[in-house]
Amino acid sequence: MRFILAFLASWLLATGGAAAQSQPAAGKLFFAHDLDRPVMLKIEGRAVGTAGPMGVLEVELKAGTYRLTTEPSGGGSQTGTWTLRSEDLATARGGRYWCLYLDARQTLVVVPRDLCTAYVEAPN
Repeated sequence: MRFILAFLASWLLATGGAAAQSQPAAGKLFFAHDLDRPVMLKIEGRAVGTAGPMGVLEVELKAGTYRLTTEPSGGGSQTGTWTLRSEDLATARGGRYWCLYLDARQTLVVVPRDLCTAYVEAPN
């Protein structure tokens, strides 16, 4: 019996436990835009921050599917559903990121992982 308990304890320490294995990956959402006015970002209907004119905003998130809304001051909000997957996380500045970009036409796009790294590492 002791052998089984010792084996189980060492396995849990080595793997981080089954619960840790099943948790979605965490990262930051890097939101950038080129509009000349501030843009509020909402996730699941809750305001999480505002990026200044031609600005960026970083938000802690876990992998999953989210309803995102962008609301530029002066109108023109956009809402859509995006799935942020663990395997799409980019590595930059010692962190892990998903990148969303709102262009001048107010189209919100997910930036591919290789470009996301460049976005995050670029001087703001």
